[in-house]
Amino acid sequence: MSQDEVCVQRDSGLNGQIVIRYLDSEGNLILQIPSSQVLGLAKAIEQALEDGAQPAKPERSGSRPAEGGKS
Repeated sequence: MSQDEVCVQRDSGLNGQIVIRYLDSEGNLILQIPSSQVLGLAKAIEQALEDGAQPAKPERSGSRPAEGGKS
């Protein structure tokens, strides 16, 4: 008789969020909670928040601003 397996892990990248994976007897993933899409979205949001918290860097361009009043 084959047995399925349940794996409970902490995701080190998402503040230790718990991830539950249900595997069949061959090790194939049956179900994951939260799904990989949800985990990806959470990582993207976390990265966007970190990027938004950093001060903006001034842009450097090779051109000088146009001087007003000259034609």
